[in-house]
Amino acid sequence: MPESDLVNMLKPLNKRFWPQDRNALILYWEKEIRALAKALGESASEAVQELRDWKLQDAVPAPGKTLEKLSIASRTYLPTSSECERGFSAVNDTDSKTRNRLREASISSLLFVDLNGPPLERFDPTLFITSWLKSGHRLSTSWASGPRAKAAEPRPLWSLLC
Repeated sequence: MPESDLVNMLKPLNKRFWPQDRNALILYWEKEIRALAKALGESASEAVQELRDWKLQDAVPAPGKTLEKLSIASRTYLPTSSECERGFSAVNDTDSKTRNRLREASISSLLFVDLNGPPLERFDPTLFITSWLKSGHRLSTSWASGPRAKAAEPRPLWSLLC
């Protein structure tokens, strides 16, 4: 699978991709770091100079400087779209034809639990059920659902004997 331009621009920020030969390292990655700095609105010349210092003197980029900013920005890049796809799938499962009247806040809460919560087999609802019952709520099975039946008319006692 061919690598994107963004992935190539991020490679200089990881020493695993640096060549082992010190002479080959001198001008290595400068074009990519310049392009990354321009893409992120940082000073390209400062980024290149800091990269040279880092390569040749093994000096760690100073916090707040251009190369450190680029490094922090690079950590936000997700190499795959699997997390996004998982989110879209959760939305499709949550906001279905039978649940289309949910409000935005409810859908957001359900999606948060679905995406960030524990797997269903590890979830123990006992603590939450106990708390719910102690706060005065009732079990859903403690009353009959549906319309209430009308009370029967009282019948005279003699009608039971006939």
